[in-house]
Amino acid sequence: MHSQNAGEEDYPSLHDRIDLRQAGSLRYCKRNDVAIARTTPMKIQIVTLRVDNWPEMVDYYQNRLQLTLKFADLPNQYAMFDTGAVRLAIEGTVRPAHARRAQRPGAMVNFEVADLAAVLQGLRAQGVEALTEVRAGPGYDYVAVDDPEGNEHILFQRAPGPR
Repeated sequence: MHSQNAGEEDYPSLHDRIDLRQAGSLRYCKRNDVAIARTTPMKIQIVTLRVDNWPEMVDYYQNRLQLTLKFADLPNQYAMFDTGAVRLAIEGTVRPAHARRAQRPGAMVNFEVADLAAVLQGLRAQGVEALTEVRAGPGYDYVAVDDPEGNEHILFQRAPGPR
């Protein structure tokens, strides 16, 4: 145990397990006596789905999920959707950013929605079925859906107030 300050719980603090320090514009994370220097925190700007049937997938995200298409490069099979702070890219097989592995990893994108019930109703009308029932998480409700190539995604709505 560590010495407690007023209001602290009686368990080891995060700082007892991970030593975090600031030095100029670099952040250092010391864990198991290994220091790792990082610049400013990474921010997700684009999530890319690498797909086999590019036209079908672009149609799915544009017309079923109704995401805003920013641009599409048809000859190179690359499309970018505006989803707010993070963009979603759909990359086909014609000219991928780098070679795919035989057992490519799946990707899961989490979409925040204002009205989960209304979004689910609209998706069902488009033929999209949920993989799960609506579930309650810590501070949000969510459901899993998949796209035509089996990439699973989470749709979530923040819950009002604490849970």
